[in-house]
Amino acid sequence: MTASLAQQNCLARLDQLDAQLLTQVSEGNLDLERLHKIANTKAYLAFVLEPMPIDPIAHVTAAHTQVRPYLEQLCDRDPTITVAAGNTGVWLYSTEGATTRA
Repeated sequence: MTASLAQQNCLARLDQLDAQLLTQVSEGNLDLERLHKIANTKAYLAFVLEPMPIDPIAHVTAAHTQVRPYLEQLCDRDPTITVAAGNTGVWLYSTEGATTRA
C-alpha cells in the first residue's frame, strides 16, 4: 500500500523529530531521566493507539465502532458515580444524564 502525501509528510516530520531527539541526547542536552520518560511514552502510545483511517469520515466511523461498547456500559452505571475512561484514569467522565439511543 502506498502512503498518501499527507502520510509521507507526517512520517518525514516524525523522522526529523527523532533525529532532533538523538542529537539532543548525543550533545548532552537531554538528561537520561527525561529520555527515559520520552521512550516510555512512545512505547506506551505505540502499544495503545489503534491505527485509524486518514479519511475523516472513515476515522470517525472506526473510532465510534471501537468506543460504542464502552459508551453503552456507561448507561448501566449509577449516574452519580464518576468513572475513569481508559486504563490510565487520566480522563474522568460523569455518567449523569447518560441516555441510550436506539
